[in-house]
Amino acid sequence: MKHNKLNEILRQITKSKKAKSSALLLAPALLANALFALEFGGVGNVSAGMGGAGVALKQSQWTLYYNPALLGIVNKSSFGYSFGAEYKETNLLAATNIDRNNIEEMYKELDGLFKGTATNNSRGGGSQPVVSGRSATPQNVAPQANSKNLQLSGAFGDVVRNLLGKGSSDTVTDSDLTEYLKKHGGGENPSSVDEALQKMSSSDFEGVKKDLEAAIKKTEGTHPDSGLGILAGIVSGLTPENLKGALEQVGSGENIDITGLLSKMGGITLKAGSSSTLNTFLKDMETINGIIAQNDLNVSTQNGLIITYSGKDNNWGISLGLLASAYANAHADIDKTHNQIIIKSGSDYYGISVGSGGVTIDKSDETKYNDSSILTGNHHITSNAIAFGELPIGYGYAWHSRAGTFGLGLAGKYIHAAGYILEASGSYDSIGKAISFNSKDIVQTSTWGVDVGLVYVPTFSKNLIFGLVGKNLNAPKIKTNKKTIELNRQVRAGVSYSLWKERIVFALDADLLANQTLSTVRPYSQMIGGGVMFDFKYVDLRFGSMYDFRDTTKEGVILTGGINILGFLDIAVQSNLNLTSIPQISKNLQLPSYLNVKIGGGFSW
Repeated sequence: MKHNKLNEILRQITKSKKAKSSALLLAPALLANALFALEFGGVGNVSAGMGGAGVALKQSQWTLYYNPALLGIVNKSSFGYSFGAEYKETNLLAATNIDRNNIEEMYKELDGLFKGTATNNSRGGGSQPVVSGRSATPQNVAPQANSKNLQLSGAFGDVVRNLLGKGSSDTVTDSDLTEYLKKHGGGENPSSVDEALQKMSSSDFEGVKKDLEAAIKKTEGTHPDSGLGILAGIVSGLTPENLKGALEQVGSGENIDITGLLSKMGGITLKAGSSSTLNTFLKDMETINGIIAQNDLNVSTQNGLIITYSGKDNNWGISLGLLASAYANAHADIDKTHNQIIIKSGSDYYGISVGSGGVTIDKSDETKYNDSSILTGNHHITSNAIAFGELPIGYGYAWHSRAGTFGLGLAGKYIHAAGYILEASGSYDSIGKAISFNSKDIVQTSTWGVDVGLVYVPTFSKNLIFGLVGKNLNAPKIKTNKKTIELNRQVRAGVSYSLWKERIVFALDADLLANQTLSTVRPYSQMIGGGVMFDFKYVDLRFGSMYDFRDTTKEGVILTGGINILGFLDIAVQSNLNLTSIPQISKNLQLPSYLNVKIGGGFSW
């Protein structure tokens, strides 16, 4: 029997240095070179716990950051501090769940299909053949003079024997298979397997498929650990054309191996079934395919101190802050003309495709390998980094009229930034070697930015506040070693409403313009979010949610919450519900694709 080629294919997909999925190679590169991306941030714990809303929220120490116009209507001076970290990822956490040990089990089960001695318990006279789900009286067909013995061994051999009603000690010939096919529409007196197959219709092949499934179940008692669950997954995905090719290979009298089956069948589709090994393998292949299609990592940290003084007349205020932030993004762009999994095994080529119906392995050729394989394309890795310190100072003033209270605020900020972009291109084998970091390429920039805000409190309800802010209106520019990055203008509107002497506060914010990011997977963000705060004097509780209308990664709704105890201890958390299990760390651990945690506090007087 020839060497089992499917084992080689699976090994190359998952282990070979030259033929792993690009996701398995590029994901560590992304993590090792994790750099930062920039969009509308969220400093301060109060807003973080209320869905990011802060443009019209005066019950926060961070009014300077969200809307300097609020400084004119706050009636208390305050001091606040906040330290936080955030990550967003697309398809990279799932890569940690790829089970290498399970791949080894796949090899063992596949080996058991075509290797070893038949162990069917039937002897001599044979067993009852399975015919379209019913037993039929076996007919001992006398071998014809030119009959060929079928090469049957291992669990697969016993499945064929059970299909034809033969015992392990019986000689099985192509005449036996011809006689079986005759009962399934193969004609009255077919002279060969090929002739019988030519006369069969699609519905006839469906009957054979059901018989094969029944024969597999019958064989499981004698081959409990031989990969029959995988064989059942293959059979469930067979089309009439596939099955015809498989029967041609069996009836040829030649040794049965994957190479021959693929040539005759045109492909094998592995579908989920009773085999946990197969089901895990299919899940891993879907994960790899998803990483190839889309991958992204964003990490950020935003920290700061802020102090605000409210004027005695309660119609003006001034605030000063010190902020230190860093934003990073990294992603791999797969060559769009070379995004297929086509591998070379010896002198043969195989294509692997993932679809809703399972994983299909079929024959390919050298031309497709050179023109379309992910192993031969020119891929690109990009990492962007911005780290900067800000020294903002703002002033807000409010005036009263018959229509209500209007407020105007202005903030100027000195920005000192460091920017760096890492790029590498190359083939699957060479791109890792092309990645290099040189600290001398980090470029520093000193610049400034302008924020302007407006607020309005209507006469009919002093508990209702409308806010509007424009940030980075002068579009500050930060230099990097590759290009100049512009901090795009950001416009956000908000509304808040308080009741019961501000013991309960509702707030809602929405981006009026899309915010650019440094990610090709997430090129824009446009958030809407809101929440509620309950002030119980010594303890504050906050709940909310937020959503990105420009999301392209199925991030979904982000839930937020926070708690403040005695002012000095404040914890806020933001997380989506797109969870990935991480059994390598803990059996029950699940991590979201988005998570933001902040620790801080503040005082007002």
